[in-house]
Amino acid sequence: MKVIRKGVTTFFTVLIVAALSFYFGYYLINYASDSMNIIKAEKVTVYNSITANGYAVRNEQVIKYNGDGVIVTTKDDGQRVSKGGEVAKIYSSARDAENQALIQKLTKKIHALDTALDGVTYGASSLSELEAGISAVSMKIQALCATGNGTELAEFVDELNVLLSRKNLILADGAERATATSVLESEVRNLKQMSGSSARTIKAQYAGYFVSMTDGYEELLTMSDVEMLTPENVKNLASSVKPDENAIGKIITDYVWEYVFTATHEQTEDMKVGDSVELEFSFTDDNTLPATVKSITDCGDGNDLVVVECSQMTEDMLYIRRQSAKIIKSSVDGIKVDKMAIRVSDGVTGVYVLRGSQVKFVPVDVIHMAEDYYIVEQGTDADALVPSDKVLTGGKDLYDGKQIG
Repeated sequence: MKVIRKGVTTFFTVLIVAALSFYFGYYLINYASDSMNIIKAEKVTVYNSITANGYAVRNEQVIKYNGDGVIVTTKDDGQRVSKGGEVAKIYSSARDAENQALIQKLTKKIHALDTALDGVTYGASSLSELEAGISAVSMKIQALCATGNGTELAEFVDELNVLLSRKNLILADGAERATATSVLESEVRNLKQMSGSSARTIKAQYAGYFVSMTDGYEELLTMSDVEMLTPENVKNLASSVKPDENAIGKIITDYVWEYVFTATHEQTEDMKVGDSVELEFSFTDDNTLPATVKSITDCGDGNDLVVVECSQMTEDMLYIRRQSAKIIKSSVDGIKVDKMAIRVSDGVTGVYVLRGSQVKFVPVDVIHMAEDYYIVEQGTDADALVPSDKVLTGGKDLYDGKQIG
């Protein structure tokens, strides 16, 4: 039994030694070849940012009406309204409101036909030009539908209606052209006779941008009071909201608005009043809005209440209230290189790159350090590191001018 055990032990010892020899041989071969490991340098932007849940604060005036009747707004969301300008009409019945909506629709058609008749010539060449125009405008409408640009979309839809009307008029016979608008005008007259007394008008008390939606925060979150908010107030905002049943819309009186959020001391330690930051929301498609830090208030619990001010009002910003945002405090542009690529030669920090078949040592200035890579400044002369340079990482026995291959 002892002899058998000794033989087995000797056998496994030989196997282990052989395995270790193979492993270290493989490791040494790969370490030697690692000197030729190449990673392309790439140009990147690194952001110093925090993410927070906050509230949009705007100067807003709620439009209210608590009387009888059917209310129909006459302004589109985001449309500019002057002080005293009409924003809605009140009709005595739903039928009157429907008739008025139809009158407006028919009136637009009449206007489109009148416009279409201006300068109409009848012939194959005119029809060909119109079809080319219809195709071009249709393509613009498709592109705008993809981007969601409502203001421009409405303009091109009107233009398309005019072009289509012109095409119909060219294809129609003389009698149809003569009666193109008369039928519509007759319908409008009949609808006006069927409608009740004239509608009352609701006017804006302030100039600004009309929005048909209210959320109850208009009087809770005001720009004059935002800096006096506390984290406790912010936390309880949602439970304090009481939408006004008499509200029919609001006027945003200024394109300047604010974003208020809480963050930890660590997140705000490199921020100060007056700093420029960028706001990025999920619906802005990686586009950012410039803003300025207006106030930073110590809440006494390890957090700060931060208010940033923005002077750009987009269509989406008319509606948001409680919204998550990325606050970009700063950014660094440069070239990303692996940490293993950084060398020091004769007291100079740099990297070895392969240009052609020759190794070249390129000095670099490190401007940002991450866990496994550095960002170095992109140079301007021929001896500087540039994007797509072949950077050598790992390995040994590299020197400026060494030939490879």
